[in-house]
Amino acid sequence: MSHKPGFLWRTAAAWDALRGRDQRRTRSVYAGGSGDRTMMAWVSSCLAPDEEIRGDIRIMRGRARQLTRDCAFVERYLQLLADNVLGAQGIRLRAQYRDGTGNLEKGLNSEVEGWWNELIDSPFTIDGKHDFAGASELGLTTAAIDGETLPRIYRGVGPFGIAIGFIDPDLLEETHNVMGGNGRNEIRLGVEVAPGGRPVRYWIRQDPRYVARNDSGRHEPVDARDMLHIGRGRRVNQTRYVTWLYPVMHLLHQLESYIESELVSSRIASNACGIWEDMEAAVAGTERTSTDKPDQTQRIEAEPGMFIDAPSGKKLTEWAPGHPTDAFGPFVSELVREIASGLGVSFASLANNVSEASYSNERTSLLKERDRWMKVQDWWIRVWQRPLFEAALEEAVLKGMLPPDVLPDVGRRAPVLWAPRRWQWIDPKDDAETRIMMLEHNLTSHQRIHAELGTDLEEILEERARAEELAEENDVELGPSDAPEPAPAATPAGSSNGNGNGAGSAKPRRSPRSRLPA
Repeated sequence: MSHKPGFLWRTAAAWDALRGRDQRRTRSVYAGGSGDRTMMAWVSSCLAPDEEIRGDIRIMRGRARQLTRDCAFVERYLQLLADNVLGAQGIRLRAQYRDGTGNLEKGLNSEVEGWWNELIDSPFTIDGKHDFAGASELGLTTAAIDGETLPRIYRGVGPFGIAIGFIDPDLLEETHNVMGGNGRNEIRLGVEVAPGGRPVRYWIRQDPRYVARNDSGRHEPVDARDMLHIGRGRRVNQTRYVTWLYPVMHLLHQLESYIESELVSSRIASNACGIWEDMEAAVAGTERTSTDKPDQTQRIEAEPGMFIDAPSGKKLTEWAPGHPTDAFGPFVSELVREIASGLGVSFASLANNVSEASYSNERTSLLKERDRWMKVQDWWIRVWQRPLFEAALEEAVLKGMLPPDVLPDVGRRAPVLWAPRRWQWIDPKDDAETRIMMLEHNLTSHQRIHAELGTDLEEILEERARAEELAEENDVELGPSDAPEPAPAATPAGSSNGNGNGAGSAKPRRSPRSRLPA
């Protein structure tokens, strides 16, 4: 579609032509860059990432918190976030330390896993209110609503030598900015950064409304080594982070206002309302004048099930606003669908409504949504689980709770695997048969299948071995029920049943203790 140049553009072109400039090179060739009258209201600007955030970060944080308190869809999103990223058991640890020959050191791995399980079951915050699972959920939801979470690491405290304390993002003031130069680092939005943008210190305002301190008003520097600044940036060189609700905040606000207005209108419509009309005045064509006293207007409040005689010369005219309208449900559904797209979840999950979903559509939607959750899980492991584990590992060695061998070499990660929650198969029977077929054709492994389920192969095998020992001790056979199998279908004499056997032979029954498929 071609765009006809507007009056302003033609005037500018004529002026540039008089000055000898080639206007053709400055004319927009993209529809998105057009300056015609239909695009004049689209005002945009190119700002540095921190300049974009500076004026809006506190307002957006406050509005996101208000939506968390008042909007059911935001609360539902936080439930989905915690349930799918962390799950009921959290993100579990699997130690993978190996000896010089490359074999797993079962003793050391069990020691590390046992120490970590004890740590996460103990109070993990400096105030003693949250264990590791509670702190993880609080940190994750805070990052989603506030845009960033700030756990400060306290070393050498508690029975395990480590604890964290959450710092409210309000205390990392975006108004605290200091220009760098002459050997001094720059402070951007409360964060002191070295040349290149790496955080060095966080300047935290001491406010008695948030923390019990006497030195209010002062900024305390916290070394970046003792602080995790967790957030999801959208631009390079971005120092601070905004709420995850930013694409849909305006829609959520308008939707809540619309639902409230429709609810009030529906309440009015659900009550019997009417107006007493003066029949004599209507016949005479007169109206009540301003000299009539207001107290002469008759008002009657009726209880449910009551019949009232009409006053003499009066007629009751019913007033029915006509709410809710037929378009209310479809209109709200379309808005919720757009909100779900902006938050990266399915409409059925956010609206808690599967009435419009078919099996195939729901399966496709769930698979895409689970891929999204796995991506968030990997991000959370990188920014939360792994840094806190490695900090706790150092303190455990210093306190003599673990041998020094557990510490990785400088610049390397500890040899551990993280097992986040996984989901049950959508169609368990068909999916299980597919996995068995893939195993038989060497298209997958037991480890991958267990990883998809969020279980551990080694743990399952140990439990099975223990179950068989208990069965032998109690003279109980584990396996399928003892119900008789159906008789095999008769085959013609001399024919083969596929196993090389003749007529009447049946496929041998697999022993309940047969080995796993190769």
